Amino acid sequence: MSNFIRLISNDLNNKSIAEFASVVATHTDSVITESDNENDYIDLVEYDTPEGSVVEIALSEDLTDEQIDLIVEQINIQDFEIQASLTEATNEKLVVVYPGRFHPFHKGHAGVYNTLKKQYGGIADVYVATSGKTEPNKSPFSFAEKLEMMKLTGINPNAVVQTRQPYVAEEITNKYNMNNTVVLYVVSEKDMAEDPRFNFPTKGPNLKKDGQPAHMQKWNGWDNARSLEHHSYVTTVPTTKFNVLGEPATSATEIRQRFPMLSNDQQKAFITDLFGNYSDNVLNIMRNKLGDNNE
Repeated sequence: MSNFIRLISNDLNNKSIAEFASVVATHTDSVITESDNENDYIDLVEYDTPEGSVVEIALSEDLTDEQIDLIVEQINIQDFEIQASLTEATNEKLVVVYPGRFHPFHKGHAGVYNTLKKQYGGIADVYVATSGKTEPNKSPFSFAEKLEMMKLTGINPNAVVQTRQPYVAEEITNKYNMNNTVVLYVVSEKDMAEDPRFNFPTKGPNLKKDGQPAHMQKWNGWDNARSLEHHSYVTTVPTTKFNVLGEPATSATEIRQRFPMLSNDQQKAFITDLFGNYSDNVLNIMRNKLGDNNE
């Protein structure tokens, strides 16, 4: 696509959008409005993301740092963020989804999400997708309980979406135009290696039993990406390693089995190590769902 500039804020209204378009028009050579109607914008779109409401204007030129600085100086909104493409971009919108069961969600997962925000946040909407499905022992936590854990690790709750199938997150993707949106699911290297749904061929496309290309394909970068109408994509991210009470956190199963065996003081320290912060509420969630041998 042509280059773009985005204004992200929770305080957008018709007046602020018009002022933003006017400032961009002043400091670029791009045509922003129709010649006969200054309120009829060309290639201006509005949409909502986990970070706030967005106004995005497509431009016909590269922007310089000086141009962006001048635009930022003239925006009269208290709290906002500017994103701009300084190099050639694509027509597609990128949506990145980090799916999982998360029983429990912990700071290792938060580390993955923060990596995705750093890697893709400037060009994509980044979400966490998880279901509300529960079953004893294996999946004890409700969506609301997992959300409390996510908030304790510092995850923005607006970026978390309850989905029926996290790896086919229609509750997220249905908000976007499937003709110009590229959807990328990000899973751990462990999940990619062990989950049969990600058993992609070493070479060539992932095929269905009838020999036709499957909808889910392995990510090979923007140059080979097609919109959601045709495919969605999967890539891997390294798992963030950390210790709990001085020992490596190896798996969710190990975490669930270990917690009830600890003393009261150890459980509190366990919460701090597991989530990066402490909360009585999350401690009680863990005790209620995993048991407490101190009772």
